[in-house]
Amino acid sequence: MTHYLFILGRNPNLSILEIVAYCRRKKINYNVLDHNEDIALLNLQGFDEHQAIKDLGGTLKIGRPLDEKMIYRGTKNKIVYAINYYKADPSQVDRKIKTLLNKEELKATRRHGKSRNIMPSQARTLDLEFLAYRDKIFMTTAVSNPKEYKQRDANRPAYDPLKVISIRLAKILINLAEPQQEIFDLFCGYGTILQEALLMGFIAMGLDKESQYAKKNMEWLEKQYPKVKGKWQVFQGDATDLRQFKTFETVVTEPYLGPFYRGYPSKQEAEKIAKELESLYKRTLIELAKKVTGKIVIIIPELKTREKENIKIEFSTILKRAGFYPVSPYQKIKIPIAYFDKKDKINRYIYVLEKRK
Repeated sequence: MTHYLFILGRNPNLSILEIVAYCRRKKINYNVLDHNEDIALLNLQGFDEHQAIKDLGGTLKIGRPLDEKMIYRGTKNKIVYAINYYKADPSQVDRKIKTLLNKEELKATRRHGKSRNIMPSQARTLDLEFLAYRDKIFMTTAVSNPKEYKQRDANRPAYDPLKVISIRLAKILINLAEPQQEIFDLFCGYGTILQEALLMGFIAMGLDKESQYAKKNMEWLEKQYPKVKGKWQVFQGDATDLRQFKTFETVVTEPYLGPFYRGYPSKQEAEKIAKELESLYKRTLIELAKKVTGKIVIIIPELKTREKENIKIEFSTILKRAGFYPVSPYQKIKIPIAYFDKKDKINRYIYVLEKRK
């Protein structure tokens, strides 16, 4: 087994859950050695970091332990490098790396010297990148590609930034469901979850009252990525009536979260919205209990108000009624996971659910 250092995204607990769920799905032997707000250190066997960085939404970079016998395997004699520090002593790390570079007779120029955490877009321009964690040094071997995500978002024919989830979040949700063959999104909207599931090789099934947007985007994606082997299908319909379907392996969805407000609703308005959403979620989960065979990953809102009170959805009661319970891929991190910024109009909570047996 090999140690791998994962540099985590903005929500570290969610990123760690995703990594563990990914390893479980891919049947990778794993052991979580350490984690904090910046990194996760795992011992892994049968792991391909180059494929994983494409599949994982919450990981920015992945590194392997530094091989001091040969740190550069390219053909240049002039290289550009950078160092990230995570609870490491910069002076000791700098001296060691300079010694190793001199030993290989490399003319090395350092960039981003004042940055302790170098962004993926910067890292992709380097010949070498070092990740120093405590007393260990790792080499970056896989870096996420935010530019590709941005282009995929901006270029698809149907797009509304106020109504779509991010590509990174879509990947995270899919991985948390641990699908083997199929995902079903019963509020598929513009099809972001379906698109990422298809690119990951899954059968992607979607449902929405306004299904034309997802269909248009899925047709566009197939033309942009002709080598994609997955299959997809989008249906028009209501998430509270699933009689046209037999079963689903996994469900991954961000449901309707309430009407869009430019400001905040009053407490009275938010309470009314919460009751409407509770009814929608209850009817949807009761329907899903008859159909789903694996996990459900779903986002549930908490509504902010002008009075600065947060109105919660009574989701635990809904789960008991429908026969589901929350599960976590990694017992040290509990479900649900909060996923929001202070500037967001609503607070989002991510649940991973299984049926009671």
